[in-house]
Amino acid sequence: MLKALLISAFAIAAAGPAAQAADEVLRVGGDRLVELALTDDVGTILVANPAVADVAPVDQRRLAVIGKAPGSTSLLVFSKSGERLVNTTVVVGGTDPWTMTVHRGAAESSLTCAPRCVSAAGQAPSSAPASASAAPVPAAPAATPVPAPEGDS
Repeated sequence: MLKALLISAFAIAAAGPAAQAADEVLRVGGDRLVELALTDDVGTILVANPAVADVAPVDQRRLAVIGKAPGSTSLLVFSKSGERLVNTTVVVGGTDPWTMTVHRGAAESSLTCAPRCVSAAGQAPSSAPASASAAPVPAAPAATPVPAPEGDS
């Protein structure tokens, strides 16, 4: 038991920074960007899934992280000397409280709701009638009680 524990501890120590947990999660809305300030000049930028998020340098010590599609991806940033500056998970989606997605079978449409819900700019029209995405759904009429037939006991 002690031998297995020592081997595990040695393996973690030998792995060094690569075995350390990622920094805090960076949340970005879809089609939004977040500025990331760094402590040193940028050298190398690695994004595991560029379909989810993209990164663009603003200057030598600032990056713009751009949310492209819902999901999560890893982001690693190294300085010119090879020092790791950022090791984080970027989560894209769900951070904009005024946007929602409606799914009807295979059809999907995005709505921007501030103050009324309307089709989001740049989205293909839904297969549903236009009034369904722009107007609230009316409430069902109130039920009227029906008296029981007379003579049944």
